[in-house]
Amino acid sequence: MRIAEIKNKKTKEEQDKFEECIKYLISYIGDDPNRSGLLETPKRVRKMYEEIFAGYEITKTKNFDIKMFEECDGLVKLKIKNVYSCCEHHMLPFFGEVLITYRSKNKKVIGLSKIPRLVHDISHKLQLQERMTEEIAQTLFDLMNPEWIEVLFKCEKHLCVSMRGAKSEMETESFVRIDKDGVHHKYE
Repeated sequence: MRIAEIKNKKTKEEQDKFEECIKYLISYIGDDPNRSGLLETPKRVRKMYEEIFAGYEITKTKNFDIKMFEECDGLVKLKIKNVYSCCEHHMLPFFGEVLITYRSKNKKVIGLSKIPRLVHDISHKLQLQERMTEEIAQTLFDLMNPEWIEVLFKCEKHLCVSMRGAKSEMETESFVRIDKDGVHHKYE
């Protein structure tokens, strides 16, 4: 099951309640939820939330169909651009690119399109950059059984830092390496 395939599983009552919360929020910040430009906003916000947080509907490996191909026993490196999630502290986006490197075992590699799909599935829920990096690495390690895997998430922007609070621009990186000896959270 991919994000694009998820059907709305909320009841009409749950949808209405969510939209009422958005109307209240609009009023709380000082605008009129009955203003013509805002009449459809609660519904649009609900649909957006259903899409960007669809990761909760996707289980870690249950619905993730992978095929391993006989290819090589060398290193595989890939970079996935435009990865975004929302921080669990302020529910604002953070985004960047994920770099994945692994050494295959038994000359088997995963189809490349599966890795970006898995990364996007994991990112579509409230996250922390560090936890998301580890979840990507652990899920891929469990699915592929490589000799080792490294995941580096280079975050270009945390809107919770640039839009509020410190109002500062910064880039952050989180790194995880998993091998037969376990999980390592630092560059070695």
